[in-house]
Amino acid sequence: WRCWEMRGTNQRMAHGNIDVVEALTGSCNIFMYRLGERMGVDRLCNVFDMAGIGRGSGIGLREDEEGINPTAEWLHKHKNMAVTPGTARQFAIGHGEVSMTPVQIANLMATYASGRYRPVTLIPGEHPSPEWKLPATSEQLLAIRRGIYGVVNDPQGTAYKYAHFVNER
Repeated sequence: WRCWEMRGTNQRMAHGNIDVVEALTGSCNIFMYRLGERMGVDRLCNVFDMAGIGRGSGIGLREDEEGINPTAEWLHKHKNMAVTPGTARQFAIGHGEVSMTPVQIANLMATYASGRYRPVTLIPGEHPSPEWKLPATSEQLLAIRRGIYGVVNDPQGTAYKYAHFVNER
């Protein structure tokens, strides 16, 4: 459980003390591992549930998949596995048994952007899509948004060299 590279280099070293914005921008696994340890599997899976992971997205297409929100009960039932100290670490970086569809990932980003879980429905069904506000302060949501923005827009962002856009006029 260690950092893979130091910000802005290809050297395998520790990031040092960083905040949420820097951790998201630089995709710091160690920061997320520590966050996962502090939250634990039950709280992480509760947050995953709030973001719609593990249920259909509600878009109204029959091909809609649920993804996997791997609660302790799910792990035991489907994988005959118990929660270990590393489980929350893996879940915190989206690894392990966590599974999301592209629509769920888009809904997750829209949830961070708006502060509300409100899935898009393409074909109205019998049941309206659920909607709720995330239990986060405006400062916390702003830090998440700044970090996600930094991934592709900050020269230190992990996807900057692949996805940033240059406005050439």
